[in-house]
Amino acid sequence: MTSTAHIPRYSLSPEAHKGILIANLNQHGHYTRHDVGIPHRDDHFTLLLLTSGSFKARIDFEPVTINHPAILVVRPEQVHQVEAIADATGWLLNIDPNLLPAELIDLLYTYATGVIPVDQDAPTMHQLAGVLQAIDSLVTVNRDVFGQRALVSFAHALFNLVLSVASSQHRLTEKIDRSSLIYQQFRLLLEAHYIEWKNPHHYANHLSLSPVYFNDTIRKRSGQSVSTHIQGRSVLEAKRLLVYTEHTVSEISHQLGYEDPIYFGKLFKKHTQLSPLQFRIKYRE
Repeated sequence: MTSTAHIPRYSLSPEAHKGILIANLNQHGHYTRHDVGIPHRDDHFTLLLLTSGSFKARIDFEPVTINHPAILVVRPEQVHQVEAIADATGWLLNIDPNLLPAELIDLLYTYATGVIPVDQDAPTMHQLAGVLQAIDSLVTVNRDVFGQRALVSFAHALFNLVLSVASSQHRLTEKIDRSSLIYQQFRLLLEAHYIEWKNPHHYANHLSLSPVYFNDTIRKRSGQSVSTHIQGRSVLEAKRLLVYTEHTVSEISHQLGYEDPIYFGKLFKKHTQLSPLQFRIKYRE
């Protein structure tokens, strides 16, 4: 497994139109804007609709094999690399997460995980392809404010269709209550502040909630305490750095806001049942 001094992080291509870049793989073949064969992360969502062929990748050090027809959503900051492509056709879309509403992002993080198989003959398959074709057309010909609104609306429709497919594999509902909104806000805050905000009070105060009510709400919504979420996000980033960089455990500990590497090592082992070095060895074999 490749390791480097740091994990490359890529922004949307300058060719993106107002936060959206789309490519028809039938026309562009293996469409890339940077070296996708090395572990890297993006600051945007990537959606792949594979209509034929196969695709092998590694996402957060786990192997992923996609056989058509299927959907794959790669979330911002996930470390991923392409390992093999065989006769792949379909669509690839990159989108700035700022164009997607918070509730949609929360559902994508919850349900659009892993490979999502699609029935080749199902109406949804044709709807997905039709929406992607519409986005491609709008990106090409529309440059005014109304065209941009239409473009974003089609992007929202696309990801809702993805969730529609995922809902056949999960118990997904449309109910958005107060606890769901609090959880969405917490997830966004956690992604932005997990390094410096280690105490649940930071998040509760930012949301103007009492710490007890906040923790109870998150636990009821997710089954985990706020502290467990904070620690888990730090451990996830530590896993990425252990596998894909040469940073020492002490360096990673400090990068993630833990001054005591010994404490951090115990925390890491609590979540993974492995020490940081054992985890590095296991996933580099």
